[in-house]
Amino acid sequence: MGIVEAICSICAWMLCQVLHVWTWTRRASSIIVYFCLQDFDWNDLQKIPVAHGKTEHAVLDHDTRMELNRIYKICVWTGVGLSFVLLILWPCLALPAGVFSQVGAADS
Repeated sequence: MGIVEAICSICAWMLCQVLHVWTWTRRASSIIVYFCLQDFDWNDLQKIPVAHGKTEHAVLDHDTRMELNRIYKICVWTGVGLSFVLLILWPCLALPAGVFSQVGAADS
C-alpha cells in the first residue's frame, strides 16, 4: 500500500469516526431535551427590540480594526496549523508505528 492509499484510508476512517460520534451526540441531545424540559415563555422573544428600516453601521476606529485583523490572523493560522497536525502530521507519524494496521488485524 502506497502513502497516498494509506492517507486516503486514514481520512476515510477518521470521517467514519466523526459521523459515528455526531450520530450518538444527536441521539443523546434528543434524549436530554426530552427528559429535561424547561418552562420557557416564548412571548419573551417578542420583547426583544428589533431595528426596522435602514440602520447605521458602526464605524470602527483604526485601533479596533487593527485588533480585529490581528485576531482574525491568529484564528486563521491556528486553524491551518491544527488542520495540518490532525489531518497530515499525526497520521503520517502513526503509520510507522503500525497503529492503523493493528486495527485491521484485530478485526479479522
